[in-house]
Amino acid sequence: MAKTTRLYTPDQVAEILQVSVPTIKRWLLSGELPGLKIGPAGQWRVRSDELAKYIETRQWRGEARKHE
Repeated sequence: MAKTTRLYTPDQVAEILQVSVPTIKRWLLSGELPGLKIGPAGQWRVRSDELAKYIETRQWRGEARKHE
């Protein structure tokens, strides 16, 4: 059985990482945070597995705060 991957909005990711939405969008545009655009409006989404990898690789010790 395939594992279901959740898709998060930039607002949800910002809340999880406790950074601003503009920071998340900047990271998405730069490729620092892997994401995908969906729908005709090209709305950003972040896969839950990619978010988990992002957090793990940064050992989430507030490193994101340095970028704001």
